[in-house]
Amino acid sequence: MVKSSKVAILIKNIASPPVLKSKHWRAPDLSALRQSQRESLRTNRLFKFSAHYVQGNIAFKSQRLKTPGFLLFIIRFFVGLVNRQIFLSKIKKSLKHLYIFCAVSSIIERRKYRVIVIGGVYLSTIIAVTNQKGGVGKTTTSSSLLAALHQRGFRVLGIDLDPQGSLGFCLGLDIENCATVYDVMKGAKAIGEVIVETECGDILPSNILLSGAELEFNRPGREFLLKNQLKDVQDDYDFVIIDTPPALNILTVNAYVAADSLIIPMAPEILSLLGISQIRETIETVRRCYNPNLKVLGILLNKFNPRLNLNREVLDLSEQIASQLDSRVFNAKIRASVAVAEAPAHGESVLTYAPSSKPALDFQALLNELLNQRLISVRPAVREAD
Repeated sequence: MVKSSKVAILIKNIASPPVLKSKHWRAPDLSALRQSQRESLRTNRLFKFSAHYVQGNIAFKSQRLKTPGFLLFIIRFFVGLVNRQIFLSKIKKSLKHLYIFCAVSSIIERRKYRVIVIGGVYLSTIIAVTNQKGGVGKTTTSSSLLAALHQRGFRVLGIDLDPQGSLGFCLGLDIENCATVYDVMKGAKAIGEVIVETECGDILPSNILLSGAELEFNRPGREFLLKNQLKDVQDDYDFVIIDTPPALNILTVNAYVAADSLIIPMAPEILSLLGISQIRETIETVRRCYNPNLKVLGILLNKFNPRLNLNREVLDLSEQIASQLDSRVFNAKIRASVAVAEAPAHGESVLTYAPSSKPALDFQALLNELLNQRLISVRPAVREAD
């Protein structure tokens, strides 16, 4: 009986060993364990991140190393934090997966809005509003597009190449007592020093001094004066809108060379159609010699009244001219309103002066057409805080 009881106790101790209790118990020394973990972290990843696209969201998966327990896992993590170089190297490796996701997401973003990315740098889209004929609404179109884009959160720059200085005046600038685009093209001032901030975005103003550009800017490469200056600020804006003069001179050529695309506003008149047919030769010359990627986004009808026979006839003729330019007539037509004439007197765009007026709603429809039909390239509206 004694032997059997001793055997039973022995078996019981093997199955469930007794807990040793000590009044002077101390935590085990983890220095050796930490040293071993430092060595293992050099060869093993603490986390393996993979990023994949799931309905427009980033889903991260983490795979933990096989460890004997949660405590050892925590120790490995904080030991990795101590060694900053190892930790950063692991983060860089993990971010490769995130970089791949960003590349995929940018492709997905292009399906909605075409994004221009060159060497990881976003470039602004440059649009020139042009027509050789005066009084067709070039300045109104330019200021309205600036205001509409600015209201939607895009960073915009308006450039006034008209010596009359209409764009700056319409947006409330004192064009007679400020530096202008003339100083920039002449090289007297940097473009960043001349840009003025307004409620509708930044403006590069102009005044009557620019009227002598045809005679003064006669050196070789004068067609690239504006384009070379824009390189310093092009990445600071999503859109650059150029208001061109009502003439086919060196200023208009500079706008065409610097621009990615053109918008041609016109009044529903026969003379406006003649102006469009004349600038077609200039566009072809610029494409052949300076800017082969220049495209015409479309023809915009201003002061349009569909109830008038002349307006409908001009619409049919403008569609024929647009086909010759490999372009189109915009579905959005700008209706006439007294608000268009009143807004410049208050130093505002028609979108800020009378946002509920017919022209303001029509310009918003024009911008929707440009964006929704992918006629223009845009930077994603969600950006880092400036």
